[in-house]
Amino acid sequence: MEENESKIDQNSSDQSKPFQERIDDIRTLAEENLRYTKNLYQSEQADVQTNKQEMLYEMLKQNLALTQEIYNSTQKIKRWIAWQKVWSILKLVMIAIPIVLALIYLPPLVQDLMDAYAQVLGFGKSADPGSLIKQITNQIPR
Repeated sequence: MEENESKIDQNSSDQSKPFQERIDDIRTLAEENLRYTKNLYQSEQADVQTNKQEMLYEMLKQNLALTQEIYNSTQKIKRWIAWQKVWSILKLVMIAIPIVLALIYLPPLVQDLMDAYAQVLGFGKSADPGSLIKQITNQIPR
């Protein structure tokens, strides 16, 4: 009994295990609980009435302890899942906000940069692209 309890404590409180391994541990505990309950039923048929009641009481106490451990593990997993949801939303927000801000603020900045570049090269705002190309090719020495 004490060996099983220490095994349960070690398995359910290990935060370094991945989520799937913790779920597998809980599944194993539930299977042990089921086998334990089946053994309880089978042994109940063979024992004497007084021994049956005492054994039943002890097994129910053990079953209650195992069920409590499973409940505690389930609560830890629920908290872990909730925090994972929060972190995934925060990651999404941290990626989306700079993109939205860039879409809002970059077009005017780029337009100002292009206007300044056109002024440096001596092009006006009203110049068409064909004349800009002609002016650039005329400036290249041959």
